[in-house]
Amino acid sequence: TVSLLADFIYVIYSRKVLHTQFRFQGIEGKVVRSLFSYSLFIAIHIVVDQINNNMDKVLLGRFVGTEEVAIYSIGFTLYHYYMLFSVGISSVFSPKIHHIVNATHKNKMERNARLTELFVKIGRMQFLLLGLICSGLVFFGKAFIKASKMLHNYTEEDEEKIHKMEKKLDKYEDAVVPGGTIYVDS
Repeated sequence: TVSLLADFIYVIYSRKVLHTQFRFQGIEGKVVRSLFSYSLFIAIHIVVDQINNNMDKVLLGRFVGTEEVAIYSIGFTLYHYYMLFSVGISSVFSPKIHHIVNATHKNKMERNARLTELFVKIGRMQFLLLGLICSGLVFFGKAFIKASKMLHNYTEEDEEKIHKMEKKLDKYEDAVVPGGTIYVDS
């Protein structure tokens, strides 16, 4: 609803302040069909991506229980934020990549060399930053959880629930792999 409101405000601003006229005459049917066919595949991809990204939580909730889904969701949220750092770093360099491609469109060898050099730099930056974040999570994760428990005033019932969840988590051994964490029964 907020997006629709913003779009409505943009249209009013364009018409009243910028005096923009919208004309929908002479639209080529071929262009519309091409645009629709392209958009259709993007829409299908978004739907499938949503199903794929949430299937693990659905299956976990169906076969294990809500407490495990809550624990998994916290881990998945941390993973999501972790990946956002990587995407953020790559996004910052997107204009530079486009500039290199446009500046060297006639010389393929130079373009490939400059892009390779830039991608190596970006990869190193991502590795250093994400490695620092990951090592912080590995070394200070348990201490952070314990400190956050001390900051909050938990009742005895809350402490029992937390202790029960910690016992469940102690059954698992963490194995960190690219793309997430796998829990293996020990």
